Amino acid sequence: MSTETAEYVQHATSDVPAEASHIVMVPPGEPDASPQAYVLRARIEGFAVVALCGYVFVPQRNPEPLPVCSGCLNIYQQPGDHRNERDELPAA
Repeated sequence: MSTETAEYVQHATSDVPAEASHIVMVPPGEPDASPQAYVLRARIEGFAVVALCGYVFVPQRNPEPLPVCSGCLNIYQQPGDHRNERDELPAA
């Protein structure tokens, strides 16, 4: 008999937008297949992106060591139409 275990990932969060990693979704009409590809393109081309919490920024650094924005995480975890089959929560 096998047992299934739920794996819970705990994210460190921050309420300071400039010191947090934000969750960005691909806007409608953009050609990118994933949020990660969209943010990478923004980083290379130098255009601003809008996080779920409304924070506007030009990606310039690796967000992995930063805590996740609590506003973005709260919005992402809510059911709604901001998610689709391309969306995935970035690894913390």
